Amino acid sequence: MADTGFDSNQEARKVIDEVHVYMRHTIQLWVQWFTFFLTVNYVALGWFAGEIATGNLKNTSPLVRVAVLFICQDVLGIGICFAVRRWIQN
Repeated sequence: MADTGFDSNQEARKVIDEVHVYMRHTIQLWVQWFTFFLTVNYVALGWFAGEIATGNLKNTSPLVRVAVLFICQDVLGIGICFAVRRWIQN
């Protein structure tokens, strides 16, 4: 058999290592994104609770608008989580 200089075992190992690094990076970015938005939601929840507890609300319109914004953002976040899950499973 002629020596082609090609070691399929080393090539396969290289491909597996590259896929591993790519997946690790993708999951790390997802966890960072999730942590950031979870923190933002907790801050918003604290702000809402503080505003409601003071009882000084004369106009609740800004509070409602911000709440709707966060609800929309949470729905998008849930959709992204499902998309990442589906992508990783494939």
